[in-house]
Amino acid sequence: MDYYTGMNQRYRILITSIDSCSHINCALNFGQLLAENGHEITFTQRHHNQHYADKYNFNFIPFDEFLFIPEPTIKPFVLWVLKNITRFRSDAFSRYLGWNDEDREIFSSAIDEARITDKALGQILDQYKGQFDIVIGDFIYRYPSLHTSSIPFIQLFSLNPLLLYPNGPPAYSGYSVNVDRRASQKFRIIFNTAASRLRDKLYSWWSFHGLPASPQWFINEPQYFGFYHYPEALDYLECGPKFSDKWIRIDPCINVQPENCEAYRLPYYLSYQNNKLIFVSLGKLGSIDVDLFNTFLNILGETPYRYIVSKGPRSDEIHLRDNMCGDKYIDPKSVHSIVDLIITHGGNSSFAETINAGKPLVMIPFFLDQFDNAQRVVDCGIGKRLDCWNFEPDIVMKVIDDALNDTKMRDKARQISQSMRKSTTRQEAKNLIEAFISTLKI
Repeated sequence: MDYYTGMNQRYRILITSIDSCSHINCALNFGQLLAENGHEITFTQRHHNQHYADKYNFNFIPFDEFLFIPEPTIKPFVLWVLKNITRFRSDAFSRYLGWNDEDREIFSSAIDEARITDKALGQILDQYKGQFDIVIGDFIYRYPSLHTSSIPFIQLFSLNPLLLYPNGPPAYSGYSVNVDRRASQKFRIIFNTAASRLRDKLYSWWSFHGLPASPQWFINEPQYFGFYHYPEALDYLECGPKFSDKWIRIDPCINVQPENCEAYRLPYYLSYQNNKLIFVSLGKLGSIDVDLFNTFLNILGETPYRYIVSKGPRSDEIHLRDNMCGDKYIDPKSVHSIVDLIITHGGNSSFAETINAGKPLVMIPFFLDQFDNAQRVVDCGIGKRLDCWNFEPDIVMKVIDDALNDTKMRDKARQISQSMRKSTTRQEAKNLIEAFISTLKI
């Protein structure tokens, strides 16, 4: 990858991602880096995501919405989670154990949705052929339209990077890098069995479009190069090498001062107190388990601390205690400057923003790589992990007290934040992309 020329030219770049807030944020924040160098950025996604492009003053091209009709009010996966809510209160190994055909089919429904997105994206790439120099996107699986298009595709990867390290603990397990290899192998067998229908659908989809099957079915080797977003201090270098050197690490792209994001104002009944202030956000999956969320808040209500709570999609059913305030959704960046601790589910967007803010963490993982992020902050000494199947008052209170009072952990979190902010990896990524495009024009 020796691309050395082509600076100070204006390029036309198409940005896209899967229809998920964290992936959209990753793609657009990366696009903002390129916009700062004067490049023309266009975002393409479903119409309901246009407001993201507007926030950055990017151009926007909507997908054909007719491709998504009929669309269920609640996605099958969410209904399945609600139906099996007790299973999602167990460790990662147990929740993938003993799946039946219905479980495997619903888990694979993500591929059905991906195929529709791929078709919509393919229409855009055909319609605007020759109008963009490259496409940059944050995707989990290999989308045929991107890999068969004449427009070069540069992939972003905002998930936990364990998938890139075949010698590390299994992705989605939440296991430490020091885990016994036999335990790792057992998890891989259980997970691969649970995800077998998903894998079969992927292989069939790719074969239809002339793409070969890949043992790395969640994440492929980039044709040119790709960027995975993770802090250097947390990367799994001790598990190296990666399965492909074409994956290049950069520090997460954080939009620390987004438009319309004012600092959060505490209500009077909390503002005059001086005890520790904690932000709580459990993400969509954590928030839809209303009984579990309320149980957790009841425990927090007995602690001597104040809380700002992002209540989630079922906010009317979430009951705040006297030492709390909150709303259906609170932008984490609006509270980072005023809180002493952040309790989060470990989704990649909120995870990166919290690390960037330099605040100590308590992580409560619920699904997929949230478990890996949670264990990584423990292994690296910048946070605590609290499992939702251990919501006993004594355990919860001890974890929070330890996180607030561990000065070594707090100092390390601050050091990693400073390192992220000073990082040159994002500038190096811009330079590489500009140089790559210039070689295409020779």
